Amino acid sequence: LEPLTEHLHTLTSDNGKEFARHQSIAQALNADFYFPHPHASWERGFDENTNGLIREYFPKGYDFTSYYPPRLSDRYG
Repeated sequence: LEPLTEHLHTLTSDNGKEFARHQSIAQALNADFYFPHPHASWERGFDENTNGLIREYFPKGYDFTSYYPPRLSDRYG
């Protein structure tokens, strides 16, 4: 994520355990980390909209390990 640090200022996540180390992630990226209230997806409107757009091309459960940023940018211009 190093190339993104100059453009990345905030992170918003759900309350899942995958972000248990959110403080070290925020520190490494020099960004603020925000959490919405539980069961309040409207507090993450941009994220939810983006997820919907991604799902048009990649179904839920899709394995992204074979995709790399250049290939994604080729697909989305």
